[in-house]
Amino acid sequence: MVWTLSFVHVCEHGIGKHQFACEIRLSSEPVKGFGIDYQNLAPNKLGIRGKDTIPVDSPDEYPWMAALMDLYGHFCGGSLIHNRHILTAARCVLNKTSTFPPKRELYVRLGEYDFLDKTRKEQNFSVERIIIHEDYKWPSNANDIAILRLTHEVDANNFEKIDLPLENEIHVLNKTGKIIGWGYCYNEKMSNILLETSVSTVPNRKCKLKKSSMLCAKKEDNSPRKGDEGGPLMIQYTKDRSKWRLYGIILSERIPSVYTRTTYFVEWIYEKLLWG
Repeated sequence: MVWTLSFVHVCEHGIGKHQFACEIRLSSEPVKGFGIDYQNLAPNKLGIRGKDTIPVDSPDEYPWMAALMDLYGHFCGGSLIHNRHILTAARCVLNKTSTFPPKRELYVRLGEYDFLDKTRKEQNFSVERIIIHEDYKWPSNANDIAILRLTHEVDANNFEKIDLPLENEIHVLNKTGKIIGWGYCYNEKMSNILLETSVSTVPNRKCKLKKSSMLCAKKEDNSPRKGDEGGPLMIQYTKDRSKWRLYGIILSERIPSVYTRTTYFVEWIYEKLLWG
């Protein structure tokens, strides 16, 4: 017999804000989603109209999404941009570079969707080298970009890289994109399920940004949360809307939210991919 105690909890769950109908279960079966019934929530609880956050529809929808992991679990996001390289925020790995090769507890997981579901074939990859932008200085948002070189190549049959934008593209204003991540929820716990929400790129003055190397985005109260840093801001660019480009790297949880503008760093990225 399964006893269920239902209640509603207002939660800043990962990316965005919304209400969850939560439950406590006494059962011999494994519980997923911290007892959150994502499938049966009423529309006004989950914001399925794009106003708030929703779980990603399919575990395979964003095959380039990376989880940065250490001995304590997931702490940042990243994006597969090459068969051996992950793009992320410098702030995520700044304290991981005290030894070379990097400390063994830092690794990258690809293919993750639900941290409580062990039936999928997610894979862990060791990090061979951490490349942080030479001009990055904590806690500034300027030049907040880093590349992780994996110890071996990923299988292209299992994982897909996300395309980089063209250098100095200027048509990214007033575009609606997606941000994804496993950011913090109530009780300072990370979401175990990958979440997504929509944001729109706006002029930098909306975020009081003076540097062209950064990007500003907002949409109502949607924003990333702690733990989402390093993850992608993606915009679809093909007519059939089947392809995504990586236009930003998540940096802040404020509203409007701040991102590293990847178009500004395209030359730097390719240089590091070639020469490391």
